[in-house]
Amino acid sequence: KQFFTRRGLTQFVDVRQENLVPQLGSAEYDMIWLQAVMEHLLPEERTEYLPRFWEALRPGGVLVITETPNRFWPKETHTTGGRWWLPWQAPHTVFHTLRRDQEFQRYSDEDFYRSGIIGSSYSEIMNCLSRPADCEELAWGVRSYLPAVYGFAKVKSPLRGALVHAFGLAEPLLKRLFRQPVQGVLPFLDHLAFRKRGAGN
Repeated sequence: KQFFTRRGLTQFVDVRQENLVPQLGSAEYDMIWLQAVMEHLLPEERTEYLPRFWEALRPGGVLVITETPNRFWPKETHTTGGRWWLPWQAPHTVFHTLRRDQEFQRYSDEDFYRSGIIGSSYSEIMNCLSRPADCEELAWGVRSYLPAVYGFAKVKSPLRGALVHAFGLAEPLLKRLFRQPVQGVLPFLDHLAFRKRGAGN
């Protein structure tokens, strides 16, 4: 709310923290922003909810998905403090492994999902959306995503700045190699955005 207030946009924005899915109508919103939502949904909710959000967009509307830990990234830093290889394992294997630790012994499968430990991936998001024909993936059109988003690294550390610059130069190659926008190969799938094409687009 403070973010939108500072920009004078409060009259255009409805900030909610609740289960909105049962209330969604068709072609009701210009933008839906899922901020740190995907990683806390159960698998069946991801499959059910994303098409509902997409249907709730007006033509020209945008669906933004941010901050879901990437299931294809080797290190899990979101909830366990930095365990390696967990994201590459099947969820039931992850849960079995973590239950060996006293901290997680009483966790149910649902508790693990709700904690955010099983992130999403670019492919899963696209599959949940059923890859609609009216979907324009805005992430594909973004050039120099890494230098723009991680520009603060240049201030914090010249070495980090050099690495960000190098990866920024490699972005076109990464897109071709992995057949997805560069966000899809980062540890967090920050700022994936999808526009719903209108009838005239």
